[in-house]
Amino acid sequence: MHSHSLLTDSSCLQSGRYALVIDDHPLTAMGVSEFLKQFGLSEVHAVADAGEGLQCMAGRGSPHLAIVDFWLGASAGTDVVREIRTLAPACRVLMTSGDTHGAIALKARAAGAHGFVLKSQPPQVLQQAVAALLRGETWFPAAPLAPQSPGGAHAIRMTAAELGLTPRQAQVLDLVLRGLPNPSIARLLHLSPHTVKEHVAGALQRLGVHSRIDAITRMQGIALELPPSVPPTDTVQAPATASLR
Repeated sequence: MHSHSLLTDSSCLQSGRYALVIDDHPLTAMGVSEFLKQFGLSEVHAVADAGEGLQCMAGRGSPHLAIVDFWLGASAGTDVVREIRTLAPACRVLMTSGDTHGAIALKARAAGAHGFVLKSQPPQVLQQAVAALLRGETWFPAAPLAPQSPGGAHAIRMTAAELGLTPRQAQVLDLVLRGLPNPSIARLLHLSPHTVKEHVAGALQRLGVHSRIDAITRMQGIALELPPSVPPTDTVQAPATASLR
């Protein structure tokens, strides 16, 4: 899909009041572009991938608003968001997705997006989100989205930083997800049971859950990437009697 303009007006070149829509589904991109007319933007450019989007910015300057699909082909739109935020710090960025995985909004926020909207939500939600961003506010789900069931279309890779975890919390959480109880984690990491308990509590708080079972449910479909400074624990096996309480 090639870049196209709606409500073309040369004044946008001076004012920066144009919007950029990056979505590899042509009908979605066109629909969002038409939807944005109501916000008084001089131009709306819809493109299918990151390369076209950056080319558009190079030719027309920084957009006032960018709406980026989370999944662009096989890659994640979060990389595009980071580039836009670097090249156009004043641009307001909204991410959208048809994927209801609970990690999507977290990834969008961590990448620097100012808001996130599910494509399945009513048009009024997109309208409210765009209006909020143009006022300088942010727009994210008030409650976490549902976790993805095993075997979902995409596995979401998340770093400790994106989850708000310290490196040690991430390492402990990784072992919790493998089914290890606190005493086993303490022995493996050469920590006191009390310290492990504190790290587990901190990780659960960051995930917004209250139990180890809830954490396992929340992390379904998420591949936790441990920081480079954390020793790998890939060879660790959960004991048959591991407790999830």
